[in-house]
Amino acid sequence: MRYNLRVTRNSGRWRRPALLAGAIILAAAAALCLASAGVSWWLDCADPPEKADIIVVLSGGFARPIYGADLYRQGLAPEIWLSRILPEEGDERVRDLGIALPYQNEIDHAILLKKGVPEKAIRLYGQDIDSTIEEAGALASEFGGRGQRIILVTSRFHARRARLIFRRRLPGAQVIVCPTPYETFDRRWWRHKNLSLHAVSEMFKLANYLIGSPFGQQP
Repeated sequence: MRYNLRVTRNSGRWRRPALLAGAIILAAAAALCLASAGVSWWLDCADPPEKADIIVVLSGGFARPIYGADLYRQGLAPEIWLSRILPEEGDERVRDLGIALPYQNEIDHAILLKKGVPEKAIRLYGQDIDSTIEEAGALASEFGGRGQRIILVTSRFHARRARLIFRRRLPGAQVIVCPTPYETFDRRWWRHKNLSLHAVSEMFKLANYLIGSPFGQQP
């Protein structure tokens, strides 16, 4: 009987810490679920395509110019604009070896031509662009945009931040963000390796952009 009593007393001694630890774990799990839902909402951003003055295909993936060409062929805008991005350091080392490695805007340009966009409808802008902010700034300088409609083609995970940046940089324009459908997107982003990396990266880049950090100017 003494032995059983001792066990009961010891069990009571540890019961409260165990309950507290369980509550902390449940609270952490709930917070994680809420955070995941918030990120999912942030990533899920798109505007319906509509008639515009130009289509701007942001750098960062070849699925973007493919969709930009689709929108052009639907008659939504008479021109497609591509930015001249800063070459990757590693790519330049490859070119130094005499290997013909095309620049991203050259590949984007070739995709548009292959998809039926005429040469006269393609325009390059900017020079050595290294961020979404620089793309928006170069477009504001060369296009203006006041009273104009701009279709912005990017990836879905990048759409909301891109819309925020372009609307701030071109306040007189109507910015319509149309993410490409040719990339994997899932609100349960944690199930996909690449989308998980983009989701976490986007939250960090957004925070840095809002506080004015130099890192916030990264693509």
